[in-house]
Amino acid sequence: MRPRESAVLRGLVPASVGAYEVELSRASALPESAREREFRAGRDAAHAALRRLHVRGEVGRRSDRTPAWPAGSTGSIAHCPHLAVAVTAVRTEMSGIGVDVEDLDSVGPDLASVVLTDAEERRGASAHADLLAAMFSMKEASYKCWYPLTGVVLDFTDIEVSIDVTAGSFCAEMVTPALRRPSHVLACGRFVTVGGHVYSAAWIDAARGDLPIVGATGCRDVSHNL
Repeated sequence: MRPRESAVLRGLVPASVGAYEVELSRASALPESAREREFRAGRDAAHAALRRLHVRGEVGRRSDRTPAWPAGSTGSIAHCPHLAVAVTAVRTEMSGIGVDVEDLDSVGPDLASVVLTDAEERRGASAHADLLAAMFSMKEASYKCWYPLTGVVLDFTDIEVSIDVTAGSFCAEMVTPALRRPSHVLACGRFVTVGGHVYSAAWIDAARGDLPIVGATGCRDVSHNL
């Protein structure tokens, strides 16, 4: 299916951000695996989002398997079994941006100890399945926002989120002292649950400090982290 502007993400991110999605069908005319189909759909969504911003160039792949964005741009790609999404921004507007989409039923209570910090557990986050899935997604999006800027590999419990459920907004902070960097700043964003999915987007405005992109040479493979 062709990329289309994501109405859901359009409601989450600033107007200066490109936000596209591709609906994934279980059937495909191409001889490819589900993983390959998701990868291709994510890149298609990303290229559509870049074109909306009039950014030239293609999305490459760094040595750590994370996306390499065209000069002057940044972005993020995510997918679940039924949907691939991408957001892009120019670096004069955003220092970093991250996106995530999850099936609500893919994050069960057995993952609470993996996802939540002690403080989040004490606040009762594990008692609500939809909230646990949303926090999983928020942390994914925040990590994708930070990683190109810091090069720091994080676990879920290295990140703590503060949520305004009514407003559908959140801020994420890197809370493990040994992993913090002087350039670290909060990643803030929005989330929503719709159609059996939870969507999250997090970003750092360029006005808050244009942080340098950390080179990927020698970085660990983070494709299965967060």
